[in-house]
Amino acid sequence: MRLVRSLWCMALGSMIGVSPAIAQTAPKGDIRFQRKSNAPAETAMPAASAEQTYQAEPIPSTPTDEAFLKQVNFDEYNVGDAMADQARMQSPTPMPMHGYAGQSNLNLSTDPANATTGIRLDTAFGVVRDVETAVYLSEHQSSTLTGMTVLPFQTPCWVFGVRGMGGYVDNESMTSDGVAYSIDAFAGTRYKKLYHKIGWFIDSYNDWNKIGLAYSAMTELPILGVTTVDTAFGFRSSNDQFKPGIFQPSTFNTLRIEQAQTDYQFRVGHFWCEQVQTGITGNFYSWEYNDDEWGAGAFANLYLGRLRVSSDVTGGTEGLRGYVKLALSFGANAADRPRDCRVPGVDAVGWVSRATDRDQSVRLRESLTGPIPIAP
Repeated sequence: MRLVRSLWCMALGSMIGVSPAIAQTAPKGDIRFQRKSNAPAETAMPAASAEQTYQAEPIPSTPTDEAFLKQVNFDEYNVGDAMADQARMQSPTPMPMHGYAGQSNLNLSTDPANATTGIRLDTAFGVVRDVETAVYLSEHQSSTLTGMTVLPFQTPCWVFGVRGMGGYVDNESMTSDGVAYSIDAFAGTRYKKLYHKIGWFIDSYNDWNKIGLAYSAMTELPILGVTTVDTAFGFRSSNDQFKPGIFQPSTFNTLRIEQAQTDYQFRVGHFWCEQVQTGITGNFYSWEYNDDEWGAGAFANLYLGRLRVSSDVTGGTEGLRGYVKLALSFGANAADRPRDCRVPGVDAVGWVSRATDRDQSVRLRESLTGPIPIAP
């Protein structure tokens, strides 16, 4: 019987293409060892039942495997994308930011598509940021200043700069002409989608000095869009001057030339597009021996590549005042500077890396309120 069984297995194995040893050990009904027959349908072996069909079970995956597959898929669509690589270089290196130019406490992403990641502030300009010329006009004086802005300290999240300007003041009355200078020291940064800068300044003309603080902010607001606020609070740091040869006949009070006790400036603007910004201006000056003054008007900034043209006109009890500024920037072209998706349509790096816009002239007034001259 054993011999007959062996011969039968050998014959069956040669017919279906399976070795005799496997055919002997294969369990009955296991179709894994069946070969599809080339014979016609009527001579082919009967198909196995559904219970007998072998199906491969899926290999269980782990979170690590899924993360790896996602990374492979990301690389498949992004490797070699020069634009993405360039944009990614503009993002800060992962490091603690404490809420500045990144997430709440830790910036872990350098992907520019992530809105919580801040753009780098140190890739657009070199040490010399721009050169600038400004002309200030009023009913009593005109002054022309020329200078530059330098950025000696720059980090991915902060920029520190100094604007220094010097020139000449031509007075229509009150006091003699002379040399003037103005210095602004400022720092700019970003907190989430709020760009802001704070600075200290001094304006000087002959023996008249004004010192103060400046603050600016820019963000996108609902309905209003990208909005800016520029403020400057100046305080006198000089003494009054007198002209004994000019006096009031009835009281014998001499002519007093005084500087404004306070000089407050406010500007609220809106970016219509990356090249055009307009807004309203408000001024307030307090005097010790003259009536307080105010003024209101409008300003406009025009950005043409590296060139920026600014103008401001106000009127009121202060009289008619205004200025025109022309600035030429260096470093990267305006179109090549990093852009922030949270403040669309604005060169945020260019805005935060320059001093607050303000009127740098010194306000003077004269009145017959001086002391009575003492007879010799």
